[in-house]
Amino acid sequence: MESLSREQVMHVANLGRININEDEIEKFGYGLKQILNEIDKISKIDIETEDIMISPTDNVGIYRQDEENAMLSTEDALKNAPKTKGNFIEVVRVIND
Repeated sequence: MESLSREQVMHVANLGRININEDEIEKFGYGLKQILNEIDKISKIDIETEDIMISPTDNVGIYRQDEENAMLSTEDALKNAPKTKGNFIEVVRVIND
């Protein structure tokens, strides 16, 4: 596989505001050519179809109904809190006066 020309590589480097030296031109030219070849493969894929795909799966109605359950007790709600003060979770102050 060939690489891009020196001028093409320098142009792309200039667009990206990348400073490359003479030793890197061939390496980047080869890599850029590989990327362009992959993009060319993708652009040749026929994606025209009459079917519209909104979702890649046919999962419909997978959500459960909301159900009201018993509330946690204050003790259960606070038992895993690192620091409490009365019936509240104590946190570090995050605003200035």
